[in-house]
Amino acid sequence: MYGRENKVSVANATLTLVLLANVIAGCASLTPTQIRAQQIDVALQNVSSKLISCDFEIRQTEVFKRLDPIVVSNLDDPQAVQKMTIERYVTDQERSDVLAILVIDLPCKKIGLEGYGEVHPGYVDAIANYYANVEDLVLDVVNRKVMIGEANQRLRKLRRELQQQFKTVTSELGRQLQRQIALEKEQQERQAQALEEAFAAVVLGAAISSLNTWNHQQTKNYEQHIIYDPIREPNRPEPRYERTNCSFHGNRVRCTTFY
Repeated sequence: MYGRENKVSVANATLTLVLLANVIAGCASLTPTQIRAQQIDVALQNVSSKLISCDFEIRQTEVFKRLDPIVVSNLDDPQAVQKMTIERYVTDQERSDVLAILVIDLPCKKIGLEGYGEVHPGYVDAIANYYANVEDLVLDVVNRKVMIGEANQRLRKLRRELQQQFKTVTSELGRQLQRQIALEKEQQERQAQALEEAFAAVVLGAAISSLNTWNHQQTKNYEQHIIYDPIREPNRPEPRYERTNCSFHGNRVRCTTFY
């Protein structure tokens, strides 16, 4: 009758996001959302570890040991079927223990709410709703409105609903992260292309300027050849003064030789 099913839920919550984190881990340049996805993965693993430790400590208490034979402690409880068919109300001692375990369990609940709160409010919504429903169930148990078997059936149903809610939140969170990552990668590619085009424009401008300088220098040298051409000897062929003019045509350079 106590609400400690976080470690089962976190395993499901972590699965999708761990896979996502593994996919993006190989990216050379991470986007802000990819970094956030990695942080989420770490946060989920941390809260899972803390909840498992907290759960272990509770299981060492005498209160838990007294309740364990009659309460379905988790979805993997091997004695669940037998416990869900107990047709009697709680004894006075069991009633006291059920109320006591709620208090003992408060640190674990705090860990779950705060840990999942760092990741997504959808997890907090699911957990808080589960805790509230468990508290209602406890009241029915201690007031002897329901037998132990029926209470275990309701508790198991609440845990399955919590598990499903976690899967839903995790799937939606994963889709949101992937959509945002795709948008950021597209933006990165556009920025990279713009930088590449800007750099290419600068280099092209420098190349054009250098070609123009060389073309101009050839023209000056051509003029000097004409002015200072030595007196030609009688049988000497007329000299050919050449100059080459080069320019860009698209991404290619084309040169023309003049005489």
